[in-house]
Amino acid sequence: MRLGRRNGLVVLAAVVVGVLAAGWLVWYQTIGSRLVTLDRSGGFAGTHVSVSVFRDGRLHIDGLSRSRGPVRTRLSGDALADLRTALDAADFAHMPSQQIDRKVNDALLYRITYRHWRVLTNTPELVPGLAPVVERLTDLLQQYST
Repeated sequence: MRLGRRNGLVVLAAVVVGVLAAGWLVWYQTIGSRLVTLDRSGGFAGTHVSVSVFRDGRLHIDGLSRSRGPVRTRLSGDALADLRTALDAADFAHMPSQQIDRKVNDALLYRITYRHWRVLTNTPELVPGLAPVVERLTDLLQQYST
C-alpha cells in the first residue's frame, strides 16, 4: 500500500503524538506523581536505602536488604495524611539546601526531595521543620525492615 505525501505526514504526526504521550505517562508514573523521597546513605556500614511516597499513597522502598528485595506497597490514608501535614509544616522553601555538620564522623547522610526542593543533611534535627518529615519516613523504613 502506498501512502500519499499528505497521508504519510498524518501517520508520522500520529506516531510522534503517541510516543510523546507514552513518554509523559511513564514520566508521570515514576517521577511526576512522587510526593517525597528520602535517600539515606553512609554511616559506619556504608548503606544506602531509598523510600519514595507517591501522591496516591504508593510506597517504594529500595535497599533494605539484598535478600528481601524492593518493597512495593501502599500507605494507609491516615499515614499519608500525617506525612502530608508534616511536609506542609516543614516550609521547604526557606530551608537551606545543605546543612552538614563536619564534626560528625560516619554519619548517615539524608537527602530529602520534595516537589522541586532538595535538602541534604547529616543532622535533620538541626534543620527547622525537617526532623518530623525524616522521622515519618525513617519510621516507614523501620516498619518494613523487619
